[in-house]
Parts: sequence; C-alpha cells; structure tokens
Amino acid sequence: MAGQCEYSESYSDLISGEPKTYKCHRDAIPGSRFCLFHDERYWSEHEEEVRGEFFKELEAAKGGVLLAIGYHLPEIELRKGLECDTYFHRAVFHGPFIAKGIDFSRVMVIFENATFEGYVGLSKAKFKSAAFSESTFNELADFSGATFNEPAAFSESTFNEPAVFSGATFKFAFFPRATFNKSANFFEATFNELADFSGATFKFADFSKATFNKSANFFEATFNEQVYFNNSTFAGPTTFEMALFKGAAEFEDTVFLVPYGGILDQTKRGGLFKKIITVKGTTVKCKFEEDHEITITRTDKESREEIKRGNEFEHCFGEAGVYKIRCILHKEEEGEIEVLEDPNGIILFYKSRAEEPQMVLFDRVNLVRVLLLNFMGLDRIRLLNVEFGGADRIVTIEEETFRREGGKPIKDMLGALPTTLEGVTRDDVLWVYRKLRDCYEGDARYADAGRAFISEMEVRRLYRKDGRANPSYVRWLSPLALYKWLANYGESYMRPLLLSASTILGFAAVRWLAGLPAEDALDALVDSLAAFFQIPRGSGNADILERILSAPILAALIIALRRNLERRFRR
Repeated sequence: MAGQCEYSESYSDLISGEPKTYKCHRDAIPGSRFCLFHDERYWSEHEEEVRGEFFKELEAAKGGVLLAIGYHLPEIELRKGLECDTYFHRAVFHGPFIAKGIDFSRVMVIFENATFEGYVGLSKAKFKSAAFSESTFNELADFSGATFNEPAAFSESTFNEPAVFSGATFKFAFFPRATFNKSANFFEATFNELADFSGATFKFADFSKATFNKSANFFEATFNEQVYFNNSTFAGPTTFEMALFKGAAEFEDTVFLVPYGGILDQTKRGGLFKKIITVKGTTVKCKFEEDHEITITRTDKESREEIKRGNEFEHCFGEAGVYKIRCILHKEEEGEIEVLEDPNGIILFYKSRAEEPQMVLFDRVNLVRVLLLNFMGLDRIRLLNVEFGGADRIVTIEEETFRREGGKPIKDMLGALPTTLEGVTRDDVLWVYRKLRDCYEGDARYADAGRAFISEMEVRRLYRKDGRANPSYVRWLSPLALYKWLANYGESYMRPLLLSASTILGFAAVRWLAGLPAEDALDALVDSLAAFFQIPRGSGNADILERILSAPILAALIIALRRNLERRFRR
C-alpha cells in the first residue's frame, strides 16, 4: 500500500515573508515515493489525469492559496484568471504554459525557481506582482503587451530561447543577473519606475522605442552581440557603469534626459509662448499688456480645467505631464507644453568598455547629461550629429560636475543607483576632451575635434585642480591666455592673419605719419613688412617694437595653419 508523498520544500510566505516548509499531503502513487504531481515521470504517461487534477485544485482553492510547489505539469492553458494566490515555486512545466490576455491582477502568482520546458504564452496578461526569479525558460517566452502593476521580478532568471517583452508595461522591473542566451526583445516597452538590469547578460537585445520614465540600471551588464536603444527615452538617472559592449551598440535618436529641465516648449515659443517671460522649474510666469483669460488643461491624463484671468499670469504645474494652454484675448491662441521632471540626474557610462568601439554609434543624440568618463574605446566610437553643452566649444557633464562640485561625490545625481565614481577631477575632464578629440579626428571631423581641443585648453586656463577658478593673471595674462587671444589655441588662423595685417598697416601708417625714414607710403609699408617678418632693414624703435609684437603673432599663425591645413589622423 502506497504511503504519503515524501516531497517537501522550503519557500517564502507571500504575506509575512517568513520562510516556511511545504510538505505534500497527497498519497504517493504506486511504485513511487511521490504523488502524481511530484513524481518526475508520471505526468508523461498521464497528461490528462495530471492536468485534470491540477484544475480541480485550482477550483477548490478559490479565495485562498494553492501551493503547487514542485509540481510536474504537462501543457497548461488558462482560459480565465486565477481566483487564488498560487505558488509555482520550483514547479516544472513540461509543456507549453499559455495564459494569453489573462488577468492575474487580483491575485499573487509566484513562479520562483520554476522551469518552463515548453512555450510560455503570457502576451497581454495582467499581473499584480509577478515573481519569476531564478526561473529557467527553455522555449520562447512571450510577455509581449503584458502589464505588471507591481514589481516584476526576473532576478537571475535564464532565457535559453527568445524572450519577448515588446510593448510590455512595467511599474518596477527587476532583471538583475538575468541571462538572455538568445534575443531579448523590449521594443516599445515602458518602465514607469526603476528598471534594473544590473549584471544581466544579453546575446542580442532590442530596447528600441523603449521608455524609461524613472531610473534605469545597467550596471555591469554584458551585451555579447548587438544591442539597440534607437528612439528610446531615458527620463531619469541611468547607469551603464562598467557595462561591456562586445558587439554593435546603437543609440540613434535616443533621448537622454532633458538638458536643462523645467518646461520643454514643444511649440518653440511661437505664438502664445512668445509671451512667456520666465521659466523656473515647473513654474511659468507671463505678463501681458492687456487682461487675458488663460485656460490650462492637462492632456495626458484626466484633469480639470484651471482658469486664470488678468494681465499677469503665474502658474506652477506641480508635476510632470503634458498641458494644453488656451489664451483668449482678441483671438484665441492655443499651444501645448510639456512639463518635465527636473533632470538633476545623469546618464553614466563610467568605466564602460567596448570591444568593437567602431560599432558603437550615437546618432542624433543630446549628450549634455551623459558622462563618458573612462569609457574604454571612447576615442574610436562613432558620434554623429550629437549635441553637448556649450556654443563655441564643447562642454561636457564632466566639466559641469567638476566646476560645480569641485571633485565631490556625484551619487546624489544617481538617486539610489550604484556607482563606484567618487568624484570628477580636472584630469578626468581633460581625459574626456582628449578622447573626444581623438574620436573626431579619427572620423576626419576636424572642426569638432578642434572644439574638443579648445575645451581641453580652456579647462587648463580656467580651473585649478581643486575646481576653483585660476587667478585672474593666469586666466587673462598667462602664455596660455595669450595663445587663446591670438589664435584660439591654434584653431583659428584668421585671428593671427587679421592681427598680422593690422600690425603691418598700423606700423606703416605710424612710420609715414611720424616722418620716420621713409620716402613715401609704399616705402613705409615695405619697412613695416620687413620688420614684421624679421628681415633686417631698419633698427629704429618702431622696427624693434614691431619685431617684438610680430614674434608671437607669427608663431600663432604658423601653428594655426599647420593644425588646420596639415592635420593628420593621430593614433
């Protein structure tokens, strides 16, 4: 006579979080120490029986808890939502597990340490809290269009076949140390809170058009083949610190935060928005010559109208969102603005490494808030149509951080995300500008390389190593300052050319008007040319002074001409 099933397993209670021990209460099947669910082979010859008993248990557990811990199950297809909290801890699904479009949002479902030998079809499913930590997926796992209203935990899970999360919506997404041995598809996925992929390993990954509304963590992630972040949006602090890119990595039209925060005017300040005079944080102030009626309506979610009247208008929007503003005076004007989170954040590529740097592409991307310090391969990646801070020269977040913090820790800009970066030094800033210069020169983009070089020299002129400003005499009267004024650090040959012409003509005029030895204006011009180009012709005071002034101008001109006309790829 068969006894009781001997299966037992420890698990964590959903409510209390305390460890508990599960002991099966069912009878063992003949010839085995385990019941029909826990015997490893019984399901293969009795699929209908095992499946039927499983559905009976689901029905009996309505309103309660079903412990399906360690079950061996054949193909399971759910046609309606579960009505009980269910533990599939260490369960093995030997066939497909299908629950397309099923609503699990009223119950807790735990798949920790589960093994899925067959296809997993959970597209458009809705979850309250999904726990798949340390689970193994041996066939296609389809979560496309799924909604995770609470944390979705896939920590240390292994996907041996394609994993599809395209169009999925996450509140919190936890994939630390997950392994994707085939493709990982997160196309158009939305992450509303933290997206944690720290230590994850990808073969091929597609995050194109994904939206990260809060923070994203790719700390120490490994991308073994291609990874795409094209058209994706990172709206909060993000770290790729110590990430490894072994193949192509594309960031085309990627949005990294908003450069300066507050309100992004989608209408380019046209029409009504010409009247906006100040923007601070999420507050707009307007002043009109006549009284206006302003109606404000939030358009990205339900919101009541707010009406303001008068010739002065001040409104704090309070939170991020898209708002429609309608102004009525002589004619009705309407525009839309987007109020964004204050981007006191940073996108960190600190100590990231690219094994094939030429296959890493940033195209049509704003890099104002992107820190590239110690990105190994930065000098050989491809930067096309990217924007940094600054107008006449490049200003990176490294320089902004160094100038603002004086090398102090920047962890507060990352929120709760991990980092080993304690601070930014002047040498760090110079390293980034040197690597950017090499990168641009390697791509024969000499104008951009020149802007990076100007930035490197400006940092030397303006700042001490501790982040404080250099004394005035260093900034304005040092040889480095003279080099800047004469030729913009060798990047402008027009400056020394104009200075040369001005000096020659000026001294020629002085010679002629002062009656210095010169028969006529042409003779004075020849004397001035000779003195400027250090040709012995005269020895008067004007000649000596002109020779002294011409020496640095000529040196700057020669350097500038060489840099601009004979520039070569340095490697």
